[in-house]
Amino acid sequence: MTTRILVVEDDAMTRMSMVAILEAAGYHVTAAADGEHAIALLQQAMAEEWMYAVVITDIWMGTIDGIEVLYAARRNMTPPEVIILTGYGTMDTSIAALRAGAYDYLIKPCNPDDLLDYVAGAVKRHASETLRDDAMRVINQAVGQLQHTRHAAESAAAEALDDQNEPERYIHIGDLTIDVFRHTVMRRNHPLHLTPIEYDLLSYLAHVPGRVVEYADIAYHTHKYAVDKPEAQVLLKTHIQNLRRKVGSGYIVSVRGIGYMLVDPTAEALDSEEQSGLSVYQDQV
Repeated sequence: MTTRILVVEDDAMTRMSMVAILEAAGYHVTAAADGEHAIALLQQAMAEEWMYAVVITDIWMGTIDGIEVLYAARRNMTPPEVIILTGYGTMDTSIAALRAGAYDYLIKPCNPDDLLDYVAGAVKRHASETLRDDAMRVINQAVGQLQHTRHAAESAAAEALDDQNEPERYIHIGDLTIDVFRHTVMRRNHPLHLTPIEYDLLSYLAHVPGRVVEYADIAYHTHKYAVDKPEAQVLLKTHIQNLRRKVGSGYIVSVRGIGYMLVDPTAEALDSEEQSGLSVYQDQV
């Protein structure tokens, strides 16, 4: 079967050049000009029960960056290997992406031979990981059958626990309802279509409503690696803007130079004495 590759690059010339190089090497290549299209293609592949062997993605794009494409790709049961495309100015972010599960990174503009070498290595590792995962699934199924009786007993015992011992499923903030079990958000009983990072960001703030959370703490939770305050603020900026458009601008408050907090915009305004000393603005990031 022909190996499938997904190329995600917002620069048209770079994208077409990479597609031509990979197709000439015998790969079946699909191209996406932005992160939104890439995630839609990944979701379509999962729905059709197949997956790309390798995803090559630029790290800095528009609304959805390469890190979010990486997370979307790695959520698959048989995830593709992800190669990050980067410039010299984003080396720290690219190295951090390796810690988040990327196979490797390439500095643009990349040499065609380097591109093919990296892809070949990623394809080889993907094939090896796929065989290992298939073997583990067979083993797990066998173990599951052997332990069926014990699991049934444990399930019955769990159902008998008092409801108050179960974790809180819903978080209500103003008109928002966050289902932490299903990772969904409703506003006035209408579902909101959030990206994984947008949901993680909103949910993280919702667990401490009314409390300021620093940029770096939020970025560590949403992107799964540590960055300093300025880079964290840049990483979060687009996600915050998109989230405000979806949930309403009044919910997420920016505290200048510190971070963000989630509030109920329908609640009574804060007492002026409690606000003193805070430089808060809601219409900028």
